[in-house]
Amino acid sequence: MVRNHPTAHYITEAIHTMIHHPTKTKGYLLEHTRSIPDYFRKVWYHQMEIADLFWRDMFIRLEKYQYEVKKSYEETVTETTEYKITIGSIPTDSESNSNFVWYINGVTQEKLQELATVIQNFTEDTIKLYNHGVETEIR
Repeated sequence: MVRNHPTAHYITEAIHTMIHHPTKTKGYLLEHTRSIPDYFRKVWYHQMEIADLFWRDMFIRLEKYQYEVKKSYEETVTETTEYKITIGSIPTDSESNSNFVWYINGVTQEKLQELATVIQNFTEDTIKLYNHGVETEIR
């Protein structure tokens, strides 16, 4: 089957995969800082590229950062997770000066889940509205 539309559900699936990725056990330990007395910070990192043949000259990257921070006056370790979305173009030889990259930093899990829902609903509504016959590709 030849697709004639962007497969937006790839983005939705990648978002869910990224949220549930065990980054602290399987991710890359990006930073382990103990330079200040009674203070430590650990940062784990994981990234995913989202490929879609329809958008062969574009890329979307999801990045996940998990932080553990403990300061001397705190009793427990503070844990946070943030996400970053990068959308950019991969220029061809003829348009080597016309590329762009768009960074969205500090995205929360809630906002990432909201984005996945918006993409899923938009895709489903578009298929229903225009009846492209690609219902099996939407999950």
